[in-house]
Amino acid sequence: MATHAISTMQKSTLVQRRIGSPSDAATEFNDRSNGQIVLVCTPSSATFGQFFYSIPSGYTILYQEWGAHRGVLEPGLKMWWPAWFHISHIVTQGTLTFNAPTRQCPTADNIMVNIDLSLTFSIGPDPDSVRDFCYLLGPARMDQYMSSQTEEAIRGLVFSVTHDQVNDLREEFAQGVLGTLQSKMQKFGISVRTAKITDVQLPQNLMARLENTTSFKTKIQEQRKLHENTIRVIKDGAQQEIEQLVKNNARLKQDITAQIQRFETERKELNSEAVGENTVQVLDATNDKEVAISKTRGDLQASRSKAQKDGEELRRTTRINCDQRVVEAQNASSILILDSESTLLDANKKAESIVISAEAENKSSKFLVEQRKFEIDREKSTIMKKIAGNGRKFLSGKEGTALFDQLVPAN
Repeated sequence: MATHAISTMQKSTLVQRRIGSPSDAATEFNDRSNGQIVLVCTPSSATFGQFFYSIPSGYTILYQEWGAHRGVLEPGLKMWWPAWFHISHIVTQGTLTFNAPTRQCPTADNIMVNIDLSLTFSIGPDPDSVRDFCYLLGPARMDQYMSSQTEEAIRGLVFSVTHDQVNDLREEFAQGVLGTLQSKMQKFGISVRTAKITDVQLPQNLMARLENTTSFKTKIQEQRKLHENTIRVIKDGAQQEIEQLVKNNARLKQDITAQIQRFETERKELNSEAVGENTVQVLDATNDKEVAISKTRGDLQASRSKAQKDGEELRRTTRINCDQRVVEAQNASSILILDSESTLLDANKKAESIVISAEAENKSSKFLVEQRKFEIDREKSTIMKKIAGNGRKFLSGKEGTALFDQLVPAN
């Protein structure tokens, strides 16, 4: 029968504990005796009501009112805590380590191995995740569920490999367990952070066989070195033959190199002749280009001189016309200024004459009032005389009264 080495890892147990007051939660959460990990503490209910009820910080605290869930309770000192309020769960916010050793896992070649697995996880941290954990799962069921899931995942992964691959695939086993737990525990508000295989134990007799295998591997390596030495001797002989062939090839290479140099010399001579002819053609083309450039520059200079001459003549003619127009404009403006000044003087004199006449009329108006009134009365008497001298007249109504008043004034 295969025997195993004794494992030092103790399986963790997830529990929930009852406490007296909320302040006792810190002591319970720090207690790790007997491999127990306290996830939730439930304090006792208030009998009737309490003054100065202290709520500790650093935890997620769920409370109830008349037995109904009311959410997360903020830490601090409560001045009054009635009996119908009750703290249902005090949940730790820290990251916890869960040890899950798995024993007698069969490999693909039916070798029993022991696997020590260590997980780190946390609850929450959001209130909805903490509520889901407390009301949907709880510490006891979480302990059973996580133990079964880790053991199932480890056994499935170990059974897929042989015993000689177990130690080499520790990281792959840990990642496989981590992925499985993360997908299954997330819905209960639990965040599985890391998974690590801390130890893999094979049976003792198998370990002895593996040690013998290691010694045989050492002997095989020694034989391999002897074989390599023999091969090296053979290679040295072959290397000498190769060197002889290399020398022969070097001589052939020298001959070929000499032919290449002769051909290169001939090529340079032909290239020199072609370069000479090309140089002559370039010189001829350069001369033709310079002649064309000189002719073009002469034509350009002649055109530029003619353009300057025409421009100067046009500027002189334009300047004369402009000066003539300026003189004519100055003469016309002088005439207009003189006409305007004479018109202004005539208008001023006429205005003075009108003002003098108006002042004279204003002074003599008071003396002319009586004269004009007398002339009006005389004209009126003449008209009335003509009316009265033309026979009898029958007058009535307002018109007659008015005419009679004018003929015989009342005053």
